[in-house]
Amino acid sequence: MVPELIILSLLIGWALGGKFWQIGDVKIKCIWLMFVPLVMYIASCAALHSSVMVKYLWLAGPLHLTEKAIWLAVVLLNLRLPGAKVIFGGMVLNLAAMLANGGLMPATPGALVAVFGESYLKLAKSMPLVHSSIMDGRCPLWFLCDIIPAHKPYAFVPAVYSVGDMVMSVGIMIALISLMRAPSAAKVKSAERGTA
Repeated sequence: MVPELIILSLLIGWALGGKFWQIGDVKIKCIWLMFVPLVMYIASCAALHSSVMVKYLWLAGPLHLTEKAIWLAVVLLNLRLPGAKVIFGGMVLNLAAMLANGGLMPATPGALVAVFGESYLKLAKSMPLVHSSIMDGRCPLWFLCDIIPAHKPYAFVPAVYSVGDMVMSVGIMIALISLMRAPSAAKVKSAERGTA
């Protein structure tokens, strides 16, 4: 997600009288599932820098799609939370782009150069897995791929984002602000005692 939007949402939530600690009170169904795609992502990043991965490039797409499917399942199980439907919408946009491109999320060369420089693009073209996710003229649903450059001084963490990433970030903003301002469990219980 976009780190700047997350920081901004925390500041807005705090300015509106919200409490940071209330985010920790959120009950997320099947929270353990969230660690599965994280482990898969870390493993795939480690494999990316290994020559072994070159023999199994065909696995990259299915692995990425599996990660996204697990994230989708977690969000679906928690649609009752504020912002979850918006997050789900962003995930669906990203998943559509990935399904149309063999399980990978292509990025425009121009955006990569704008964020990371020409040297990064040259290096990326020498890495089989990364090269396969650099956009070319035949990219289906290109407008849903990584086309939005975020670079310094406008971004704390330089990256290239998709429309789906931006939609998810808005959903996370809604979630954080709403959860920070929601009445705590203690207040709800005391209110219930008062009306009883």
